[in-house]
Amino acid sequence: MIFACLVQFVYTIPACSYFTIAGVRLSDKTFTYLASLNLLLMGGVPSMLAGGGGICAGLLYRANMFGLRKVRLPRFVVAAFSRTLGALLQERRTSARAAQGAARRGVPPRSRGGSPAAAAAAAMPPPAAAAPLPPAEAVNQLVEMGFDRSQAVHALQVAGNNVDMAIGVLVG
Repeated sequence: MIFACLVQFVYTIPACSYFTIAGVRLSDKTFTYLASLNLLLMGGVPSMLAGGGGICAGLLYRANMFGLRKVRLPRFVVAAFSRTLGALLQERRTSARAAQGAARRGVPPRSRGGSPAAAAAAAMPPPAAAAPLPPAEAVNQLVEMGFDRSQAVHALQVAGNNVDMAIGVLVG
């Protein structure tokens, strides 16, 4: 399951920052790849077989082979998860809404050790009322990732039209 999710991470999450170590250019995603490689190799052949199966499953899902994206969990499974984990998830949504409301009122967010892009974006002031609209290409890029158009426009204005930082604002 971890490696199936890793495939989605590789294809859908953009790198936010780059750095160089010993002349090799790396991104902030590098450490995720290294941890995954460690997990894959340290368990021996069984781990490699399980990891290979997970990667294959992730690629099949990504390619929508056999209509996998239409597969849904049975209602009784969804109901069981709602009863057991619903309170935790509801609490998370409520606190996220409270944070959004605080941001609209100009209250600085509490730091929870998020990404550098999210921290930098959170430190930025809200956009001025008459801020110019961001480039349509940048807005469309965020909308294609699944974000709401109005939220994408606002995030780009807050992030100074930097798409990577706007993603941090939207998911942070």
